[in-house]
Order: sequence, then structure tokens, then C-alpha cells
Amino acid sequence: MKTLKKLVRRFPFLHAGLKKVRLAVVQGRIRLLGLGYTERSIKGGPIKGLRFLAAKRVFYSRWFWNGTFEQETCELLRDKTTPDGIAYDIGANLGYHTLVMAAAAPQGHVYAFEPIPQVCRILEKNVERNRLPHVTIVGKAVVAEAGSFDLGWDTSLDQAALKFVEGEHHPRLERIRCEGITLDDFIAGGNRPPSIIKIDVEGAEVDVLRGGRGALLTYGPDVVCEIHGPEAARGVYDILRECGYELFIVHRGLVPILSAEEMPNKMDEGHVWARKISRRPK
Repeated sequence: MKTLKKLVRRFPFLHAGLKKVRLAVVQGRIRLLGLGYTERSIKGGPIKGLRFLAAKRVFYSRWFWNGTFEQETCELLRDKTTPDGIAYDIGANLGYHTLVMAAAAPQGHVYAFEPIPQVCRILEKNVERNRLPHVTIVGKAVVAEAGSFDLGWDTSLDQAALKFVEGEHHPRLERIRCEGITLDDFIAGGNRPPSIIKIDVEGAEVDVLRGGRGALLTYGPDVVCEIHGPEAARGVYDILRECGYELFIVHRGLVPILSAEEMPNKMDEGHVWARKISRRPK
């Protein structure tokens, strides 16, 4: 072992090669059914006592297990999801928010949208382990116009985004071909319209809302959205206001948003909650 370490220090290309091997091993484990993931009971928060499968390699998995992951937002989702509500979890990832809304709506239904097949398998396991038959998993992305496109999957975080394939290639990123559907097309296909929508799509939140404008105008679901960047903040604000919503920052309470400049545009500034008001703004 000491000899190997000396060789690695002496020849930098060996270090780079070993790093690629380690990444390949991690990615290979991820592709298998659950290998590389740990199941634990959630110790606190809105879904205390439920079981959750997550990867120890992901730094925020401990927040899932101790029940502190996005706690204010999860409490809002729990409180705004009615017992017979229809919830859409757009960008469901491993399903933490899915479980929160499913627990709050035992007589309702949750549609969980997650386009990455490898992540979707863990989402399915989290739903199965907690015996939630009123959750339907949709293996598609929610977009502005239906079609197929590439997403970049960051294997170190179990996250996927369009922006991950637009920049420089990194060995931990994997390009995956995905199918997309609009919210309005999904509802027109015979699925129940939402009473609440959660959106966390790593920068594509404006596209989600554009493809669901009809649903926003017709059904007026509550919207809980994480914003990624000032451009997205402006777009989300404009679409929701045009559709007759008032907006609030979910951060140490609910703070009214009176202009696009007051919108949060990164995770630590809080999520946005929007509710339909009876009179459309001028």
C-alpha cells in the first residue's frame, strides 16, 4: 500500500486514473437496485417515524434522517396539503417531499415526477417501504413543451438539471436522455388536477409554470417553489402574478413579496409559496 501511494505521488496521471476508477465504482453502485444506499427511520419533523432510503455519500442525507431537511418548507407542505388533496411533486428526487404530502393527504393522491431512472428506483423503494398506495410515480420531467432532451445527472448529489449538460464536462456528471411532459398535457390525459404543486427543478421552474399556465388559471393550486437564480426569480414572479397569485417567502415565517426584486433566488433565501387570489392583478 505504501509503495502504491509513493507511485501515485510520483506520477500525477496515476492519481487522475484512480480518481476516475473510484467515480466509476460509485456510479456503478448507484445503478444497481439500492446498492450504495442506507435505509433509516426519520427521527423528527413532519414525517417522523417513516423509513427513508438515501446515500451516505450525499452530505444532506443526514438532514433527511434527522427530519431537518427544509423544515419550514416541509411544514408548509404538510399544512397546505389537505387530507383529500391532489399534490404534484415536480422534481421529486428520492421522495422526501413526496412522503410529506402523502402523509398529509391519506384520502388524496400524490403524483411524483422524477425523470432520472436510477433515482426513480430509489424513489419507488421509499414509497413502497412506507406503504403509500396513493402515490403515483411519473418517470418524466415537467417542461414547457413536450419532447425528449438531455439532462445532466450529478452522481455525487443525486440531482439532475439541464444546466449540468450546458457547461464543462465533469467526470461525476452523466448525460441521460429524458422524456418531458407539460402539466397541462398531463391533466388533459385524464389525471386529476392538482390542489398543490411543489417545484424543485434546478433552474427550470419557469418552464414548468409555462407548461402549466392552463392549470394555474383553471384550478388555482397552491405553488411551493425553489428558485435558482435572478432570471428564474423574475420569470416565476411574472407568470404567477399574471395568473392571479400572491407570493410569499417561506423563511422564518411567511413574508409577502411585493415586487420581483424581493424574490429569493437561491435555496438559503427561502422557497416561494404562492396562492391564488380571487381578483387578477392589473
